[in-house]
Amino acid sequence: TRKMADFEKGSRLSFVLTYVLIIGFASTSWLAINGIWAELPLLTTVSPDGFALPAILSLTVQFANIGTLTYLFIDFIDSLISKRKGRTKSEGFLTLAVCILIILGTVSCVAMALTYQETSPIGNSQHSVPLIIFVFIFALVDCISSVTYLPFMARFKSKKFITALYVGEGLSGVIPSVLSLSQGLNLQHPDTNRTASCNETSSLATNFSGEVYFFLLAAFMIFSGVCFGFLHVLPCVSILRVKKSKNKNSPKKGQESGKLNDTPTDDDTEPLIFESSIQKRNRKSWIKSWFSFNRRTGYLLVLVMILNMLANGALPAVSSYALACYGPKTYVVGLNLGLIMAPMTSFVALFLPVRSFIGINILFIVGVAFAVLIIILGFLGLTINLPLLGSPVGSALTVILYTTMSGVVSYSKVCLTAKVQRDNAGEKEEHVLKWCGFCIQIGSFCGALLLFLIVIQGMSSNVTSFECSCSQFEQW
Repeated sequence: TRKMADFEKGSRLSFVLTYVLIIGFASTSWLAINGIWAELPLLTTVSPDGFALPAILSLTVQFANIGTLTYLFIDFIDSLISKRKGRTKSEGFLTLAVCILIILGTVSCVAMALTYQETSPIGNSQHSVPLIIFVFIFALVDCISSVTYLPFMARFKSKKFITALYVGEGLSGVIPSVLSLSQGLNLQHPDTNRTASCNETSSLATNFSGEVYFFLLAAFMIFSGVCFGFLHVLPCVSILRVKKSKNKNSPKKGQESGKLNDTPTDDDTEPLIFESSIQKRNRKSWIKSWFSFNRRTGYLLVLVMILNMLANGALPAVSSYALACYGPKTYVVGLNLGLIMAPMTSFVALFLPVRSFIGINILFIVGVAFAVLIIILGFLGLTINLPLLGSPVGSALTVILYTTMSGVVSYSKVCLTAKVQRDNAGEKEEHVLKWCGFCIQIGSFCGALLLFLIVIQGMSSNVTSFECSCSQFEQW
């Protein structure tokens, strides 16, 4: 009994250690891009592009989704080659891809620290070309992480580790926010008695420079790589990993590939032709299965796509307009509470998961309802028709609504992904999680592109009214 108690205690410690390592590994899944958004107050002052820089960077990030498609194509070719050779696909491909992403992200952060203030001439004007190039590389790393980090979770026996991945992903937004707040960005305008326009020059008082900020991001990337390495080498972690069985398709002893038996016959060529046709038919069937799922899984993947279209694509484009008109304090408090709420609710899903199919659908509807409500408030902010504008009650209700929305949407994303993983446990688990990551990226891309066009159109017709009305309540 004592040995059994020691074993159970060791298993719990292994679980906790693995959970923490996965959080550390996943904490850089979107760290680089979130770091850029958090540092925009500084970047817009040092870049000749000024306040046009956010729009340029948003478009740059969307183009980086080509990296996701490229990775999936390479992975498909690698899987096809493995199938033709009659062997199980090696785990080394995914491990190598993750290592390359972490190294590329670290090097890019260091390069960004050294070159983010550099400019290059394009036509008759100067632009932050190095900054835009490295933001594109950041986006490549982060977009591909969606289709590599999720499949990596299929290598662990417990399905609870999927929550650790989302806790880490939530921290990838909290870490840059904390660094930015620690940096003490304080915009100082030449005339503090009025709201500064986009064309006025500004100066920044900071506790540490942008170089230090990006070097700190590089340090976090290195920490993520160390956690990923420990997940492979620590014995206490390896006992929680799925052990793949030997390849069932490999030829048995004394049986060569292409032959049905060991006894030579005059009709050896016929079995060869017969088996070749079977292999060809099986290969076509495998290619078809690579792109197909059962109906429930397909339905859940559509829900994942819609939820991420709202959460990762639409909400970032318009939520600032829902908060900004209530003043800078409302904007900062709401944004940071939303960032903190995301990893907290992801952790709650470890203890209070929603597993039933009906419960998942109800949770999805609630999450979409909150997201749509924030989007509506964002569009009302563009037209300055927000309720209780200028009232502390309006500010408080908006912050509560935004924070609740962030928590509900994050919790819904975790439960949906966990449901997809549980329904496809086994050989297809890693494959389906890969497509789940792809749906996340496609949904985010479609939402961002659609809302980008709508917001730009809305700003072009309401930007003057938006700036003037906001300045009536609090000076930025």
